[in-house]
Amino acid sequence: MWTDHFVLRDKDGNVLKEKNKVEHLKVFLDEMGIGENDVYHIKSDVSGYEFEVTAKTTQEDWREYAKDCYMALD
Repeated sequence: MWTDHFVLRDKDGNVLKEKNKVEHLKVFLDEMGIGENDVYHIKSDVSGYEFEVTAKTTQEDWREYAKDCYMALD
């Protein structure tokens, strides 16, 4: 089975966390808390897809990004 690698960066480009599942990055951000003016970026190594996360990012946004990335593994 193929796996992906996701990198979470802050608005300045600093790497905050790296995980094989995007869901783990969501949990990390949920625990850390996202301020109203915070912007984070996640990039998939396999698909190359990028995802911007803000306080307004919905659960559906996360699901869609994860689905798109996992589809690229097939």
